[in-house]
Amino acid sequence: MPKNDAETSKLESSNPFLLKGLTISDVVRKEFDSHEQVESFYFNYAKVMGFSVRKDEVRYDDKGCIKLCRWVCNKQGYRPKIWLEKVDRVREPRAITCEGCLASLRVNLQHDTRKWVVKEFVSEHSHQLASNYDTQFLRSHRNVKGSDVALAMSLPSVGVKTG
Repeated sequence: MPKNDAETSKLESSNPFLLKGLTISDVVRKEFDSHEQVESFYFNYAKVMGFSVRKDEVRYDDKGCIKLCRWVCNKQGYRPKIWLEKVDRVREPRAITCEGCLASLRVNLQHDTRKWVVKEFVSEHSHQLASNYDTQFLRSHRNVKGSDVALAMSLPSVGVKTG
C-alpha cells in the first residue's frame, strides 16, 4: 500500500514522468475501486513505457462476477512447436510475435472490501520497447474517438461517399 499521498498520486497520474519511475513496491498491494480503473492504469503505464497489452486470464466466482484478472505484454508466451515445425505449408507463416516476455499485472477482488488489489506486477521485458512516437501504432493503443466515429457515420446522410 502506498505510504503517502505522493506515492498515491504517482499511481493515479497519467504523467509520463511519474509512470516511468514506478517500481514494483509502488504497485504491488495498491487498491483500486473498480476493474476499469485497474485496466486504465495498466494501459496508460503500457503506453508510456512502450508496449502493447492483452488480457491473459480472467476468473469468475460462482455468481459470474470477475474475481481475478491478469494483463500481459502482447509478446508474452511462445508459438506452439507444432506450428513452427509444420512442413506441408500452403502459405508463408506469420511473423513470430511472441518472445517469452514476462511483464504482467494481476489483480484480485477482495470480497470484504470490494476493492481490486494488485497481487503481481512484473515490469521487466525481454524485448525492445517502442519509442514514444511509435506507441500510437501498437494494437492496444489504437483507438478511434467516439466523435470521429459519429462523424464517419453521419457522412453518408449528407451525400459523402465513404465506401
